[in-house]
Amino acid sequence: MPRRHHLPPNIPPRGLARDQAAAYCGVSGPTFDIAVDAGVMPPAARCFGSRLVWDRKALDLAWDRLSGLDKPPADDAESALRRAIDARKNAVRHEAA
Repeated sequence: MPRRHHLPPNIPPRGLARDQAAAYCGVSGPTFDIAVDAGVMPPAARCFGSRLVWDRKALDLAWDRLSGLDKPPADDAESALRRAIDARKNAVRHEAA
């Protein structure tokens, strides 16, 4: 009987089999296949001969694109602060003039 290696519970696997990748994405295997064929989800990498493995981080990036998390925030706190400081400086200049 072959020896199986198991990761500790706090370390998620990086490579996922098809059913694991589908479950990770919250969909059925056939729905996951459709998403891969449509280019919504990344294709598998061929590893260890003929085994197909999906990269968990590539799946995360695909979800980031779907949800819009891959775009920088339109108005982050630092930009808002800079605009407020610039507006205050301009107001002070106009008052002095």
